[in-house]
Amino acid sequence: MPGISAGHVQAEVHRFWKALASGSGEALQAMYFPNGLLFDANTRSSEPARLVLMRKLRKFAELKSSIRAEVGAIDVEAIGDIAIASYPYHFHLITTNPDGTVTALDVPFACATQIFQQDDQGVPRIFHEHFSIAEPGKKAQLPGGGAAAAHAAARASQAVEPSEQTATIAVPDWIPPSECIPAEQVRDAVHKFWQEFCGKSVDGLLEMYSPSASVIAAGARRSEPARLAMARRTRELFGHGSSVTADIRSIDVQAMGAQVSLASYSFRFHVIKMFANGKCFAIDMPFTRATQVFLRNEAGLLRIVHEHMSSAKTVTFKEMPAKELVF
Repeated sequence: MPGISAGHVQAEVHRFWKALASGSGEALQAMYFPNGLLFDANTRSSEPARLVLMRKLRKFAELKSSIRAEVGAIDVEAIGDIAIASYPYHFHLITTNPDGTVTALDVPFACATQIFQQDDQGVPRIFHEHFSIAEPGKKAQLPGGGAAAAHAAARASQAVEPSEQTATIAVPDWIPPSECIPAEQVRDAVHKFWQEFCGKSVDGLLEMYSPSASVIAAGARRSEPARLAMARRTRELFGHGSSVTADIRSIDVQAMGAQVSLASYSFRFHVIKMFANGKCFAIDMPFTRATQVFLRNEAGLLRIVHEHMSSAKTVTFKEMPAKELVF
């Protein structure tokens, strides 16, 4: 079976957003493996694709919503029958509320990772997805009863939710490959990553990434090479007087073949950062999410080829009195 081309994946991304904007549950559901795992923009943990799609389409229909996304440049990393698409996008949502008022939500800086894998018929389907928002969107009230409200109502009337029958019959579930990386090896690699991170080991962290790895950091507006992300982390988090801790929760592992596996998990991230002026702040991210795609290299070692981290809740900053500092 031929591998997935970058052009094919980019076309699938645009088809996804077209289906979401039209509210077509049938078209959207057909793009996913029903048992794939997704991080929606504001969820605290990953959820099955079937559940996310049904909830999302029901919500959009009930609220009479109109959706539009302006997708930026789509980077594609293809590995055989697997492809990782990462891109920034500008999201617009217009909602007609039950009281007749119209609300517009504008999110100019958002990022997406969508991981595709071909099924047994060669059709690429979304296996994992991670959406994140770099900064809170802006809401505005629009005059009710205008063109925006009419468009949202018309779009909602056409929305069709995926049925349980469609979700289980029309689209095949993803089946784990017969040969795959053991899940415990992947979990061990995740814990090793955070051991190096919390130990502020720049060299140790760099060794965890493949040379061509891409990273979407928490709060980032776009993906960047892992080396650039590490330079930023070193400058912002690993300075003198700083400390980093991460409380890792359950790690879901999805094997994608003999050489590729995906880890998705949530965690609490806490940083104490000393600034040049002598002030110290505690930065707390209680609901952080991570997607890490591991590739087994020629030496048999697991290396990260793509990483996407984000926070499901606004980050809190608290200035620390000197007497409270413990390093």
